[in-house]
Amino acid sequence: MCRLVSSACAAAFAVFARRAVVGALILLAAVFVAVEAQADSPLRRPLTFLPAGAILVVDPTPANAVQRILRVSPYLAPQADTLTAHSARAFRRLAKRQPDLARCSADTLARLFLVTGDARVAAALDSVRLRRDSLLSAAPSDRAAAQALLNSLGWVAAAEGTDLYVNLPVDCMINVSTPALHCTVDQICETGRVKYRLAGFPADGSRLRLHLRLPAGVAADDVFLNGRRLLDPRMERGYLVVDRAWRNNEEIYYDLPERATLLGD
Repeated sequence: MCRLVSSACAAAFAVFARRAVVGALILLAAVFVAVEAQADSPLRRPLTFLPAGAILVVDPTPANAVQRILRVSPYLAPQADTLTAHSARAFRRLAKRQPDLARCSADTLARLFLVTGDARVAAALDSVRLRRDSLLSAAPSDRAAAQALLNSLGWVAAAEGTDLYVNLPVDCMINVSTPALHCTVDQICETGRVKYRLAGFPADGSRLRLHLRLPAGVAADDVFLNGRRLLDPRMERGYLVVDRAWRNNEEIYYDLPERATLLGD
């Protein structure tokens, strides 16, 4: 009798264990699907690129993009990528179809980014920027190449409300002036380290959700805020999101691992 009871208990426990494992797998699958759905779904409110004039490139080397553009013509003006209400709806529909980013034009990529805030789209834009930079290097007096590179500086940062996205690894000062945000972000691309120094806030600080696109090889828990490793880092749509009340001269940075690249994949 005791053996029969023991066997029955063992069988019941085995059934319970199998069900628990199946339940856990279903829960993990649901979480994965939810995360994927968030990454692929459009934003509730589209972003707006900060104007190229708000990006002060501070690269002191001959590779400084703005200086090379000005040598072609001091009269070139950036052409911004914007959305109307009608085009925003159209690009939301396109985003839901998950187009092949490698086949999209720069204009399409820029507007897809505004409705998705997706780091994969920002990485594709960064690849376009680098190709345009190479084209101007190959033809340093080409006006069309200079205009295209100037336009790409308008992709460096975007905002909506208190959300600020830093998209491209350009050594620059970003002057943020929107109805909800007034600050500066000094993006410093050093050898082996990328640093962001924030300033321009009121004396008592200001709330800001900072979205940073991390390069390949850098994990969210490798990022430091004011010299301390970030606690419980959060990722959204491929961006590291730091949501806090910021004060002047606070810094966030990460070190680049050996052979890492600032280009996102």
